[in-house]
Amino acid sequence: MESNYYEGVLDGIKDFLVGMGKMAEGTVKYGASASVCAYGKVSGEDVPDWAKKCYNTTNNKILGVIQEPVIIVESLAQGVSDSFETKSSAYCGGYAAGTVASNKACTV
Repeated sequence: MESNYYEGVLDGIKDFLVGMGKMAEGTVKYGASASVCAYGKVSGEDVPDWAKKCYNTTNNKILGVIQEPVIIVESLAQGVSDSFETKSSAYCGGYAAGTVASNKACTV
């Protein structure tokens, strides 16, 4: 049972780090698409579809979080809930502890 707890901690930290990596990747893509869209607007040139799609999709996601910030908490809670359903209670506790510890480490 103890090994399940530590496995949960490691998986929680891993999932957090993967999420941070995806957020960093998304930030770079959003910055590039915003730059391309701004250049297109200023120069009058056509903006590629990929830039429009990325820019608009990301804006909608940001707006969704601003309008309903509880989405972030729901997302964290969903991961913990899923771990309880598919693993054990010890794993779930470890997963929650790993996720919270990872989040806390980023705010220090």
